[in-house]
Amino acid sequence: MKPVLARFFKHITFLDNGCWIWKNPREVARCSFMVGKHTVRIRPWVYSYFEHKTLPGDHSLFPSCGNSRCVAPLHLQPKKIGQLQTLKTHCPHGHPYDGVNTYHYVNALGHPARNCKTCMRERERKRTQKRIG
Repeated sequence: MKPVLARFFKHITFLDNGCWIWKNPREVARCSFMVGKHTVRIRPWVYSYFEHKTLPGDHSLFPSCGNSRCVAPLHLQPKKIGQLQTLKTHCPHGHPYDGVNTYHYVNALGHPARNCKTCMRERERKRTQKRIG
C-alpha cells in the first residue's frame, strides 16, 4: 500500500453500510490532509484519487448517504455550491428562510451564503445584554 494511503486509512472507520467515516474530530468539509508537501481537503482528494475525476470549481462534494462525516468515494456527489442550501426552508432554530427574514451575502470563500435575520437580531441582543451587564 502506498504511504499516503496508509496514512489516509488510519483516519477512517469503515461501516457496514459502505460509509468511510473520517475520525478526525473537526468538521469533514474543512478537514485537510498532507499529500507530499501539499495540504489538500479530504473530500476533493478522495474524489480525485479514487474516482479519477476532477471537481468543477463551482461545485462541492456532499455525501449521498446523509452522514456528514462520510468520505466514501461512492457516496460523494458533486453539487453546485448553493444548491443544497436552497433546499433548506428554515434555519436550525425553525425560522423561515424567506424574502423578509433572510440575509444573503458572499462568505470568505466567495460562496453565496445566508443567515436568518431573526437569529442575527437575537445574537446581537444577547451580546448587548452581556456588555451592559
